[in-house]
Amino acid sequence: MTVHVRESQVFVVPPRTPEIIVRCAEEDDVAAIVAIVAEHARQGHLLPRSADNIRATLSSWLVAEVDGAVACCRSIAGCASGRRSCAGWSMRRVGADFRKCSH
Repeated sequence: MTVHVRESQVFVVPPRTPEIIVRCAEEDDVAAIVAIVAEHARQGHLLPRSADNIRATLSSWLVAEVDGAVACCRSIAGCASGRRSCAGWSMRRVGADFRKCSH
């Protein structure tokens, strides 16, 4: 919650729900995907992937944008029945209140 004070008036601005968009990855998303995957590889959760590898498989990637910034990514290559779900998404924190990816 944000509180604005102007002279003798106080305005309370309630927190807003972030806009989350899940979509197919595009060439412009490669750098963000590489950064997210690299962070998770550093933590031991994923194997590292190069930008060239991600570009070569770009049609199998989904991204989730939170307020216009890529926050989650998921490769659906090899997923059972090719379903596109958020289970197993790799996430990056965007803003103080972003905790998980959902659709």
